[in-house]
Amino acid sequence: PREERGFREGRGPREDRAPREDRRPQAERPPREERRPVEREEEGAPVSSVDDGMVKEVVVRLVSSLDEKATVSRVEQRSGRFECEIETAEPALLLGRRGRTLDALQTLATALVARRAGDRVKVNLDIGGFRERRREVLVTMAHEAAEDAVSHDEEIHLEPMSAHERKIIHSALAQHAEATLEAIGPDR
Repeated sequence: PREERGFREGRGPREDRAPREDRRPQAERPPREERRPVEREEEGAPVSSVDDGMVKEVVVRLVSSLDEKATVSRVEQRSGRFECEIETAEPALLLGRRGRTLDALQTLATALVARRAGDRVKVNLDIGGFRERRREVLVTMAHEAAEDAVSHDEEIHLEPMSAHERKIIHSALAQHAEATLEAIGPDR
């Protein structure tokens, strides 16, 4: 039904709506194959059109919208990614529950830098070593859940996780001989 797909009352199908004025009609856009191709960088190769200063500027503007006192203490390029360390007096504000706000800021930063540079760019954000601590918590949780499942001979259900967190869980238990993993739900 329409209600389940997120349709709002009074809004018809996409074809019935007037085109957005700030967008060229599809007929005027060049075919996809004629658009500027995005060249993939080799793993570890420097990202050519992006520099640390531009990444820092974008991240500072983004995080200062939530926390005016937040600063970017470090930006360095590793394996074709920009690693940014953020310092703030109130890390919980930028982290959010289980790092969800930080994940959202990272997605926005990646999109903003990529748009400005015209290249595919990956920006990783961290606050006070949160990413490594979260990884350690997930690995410990995975091993404990596997041991509980094996010793009690029952399924163990973990909390909903992002794709990145599920990958950490699967990697941690890849060599576990007795436990099997299965992702369930709409976002698996």
